[in-house]
Amino acid sequence: VTGSELQASDIQIDTGSGDIELTAVTSPVVALETGSGSVGADLRGPVRELAVETGSGDISVRAPASLAAAVEIETASGGIETDFELQVTRHSRDHVVGQIGAGTGRVAIETGSGDVRLLKRPN
Repeated sequence: VTGSELQASDIQIDTGSGDIELTAVTSPVVALETGSGSVGADLRGPVRELAVETGSGDISVRAPASLAAAVEIETASGGIETDFELQVTRHSRDHVVGQIGAGTGRVAIETGSGDVRLLKRPN
């Protein structure tokens, strides 16, 4: 699934197998899920709720620098990287729980096998 310049109040994409690649997405609620495949998303505008899940594959999300959310990131086999200032409340090699900013939104990212990157989108 590929998409660009998407604008909606709620975006949900679910596929049994295959990559999801979205660019220039403006939506406060985004849910992306694939059984096997990588997920890439470039988010613009305020994000209230973000859920990304894949059974096997890398996940890379670029979000606005203004992101404020409770965050849970999990990978059974892979690394976790973020350049947001994250107040960590729980941390292990494959699981991070914390808060970005005021924590007003929610971010949940999970992959069974793969790397997770939650990065600030360049202005």
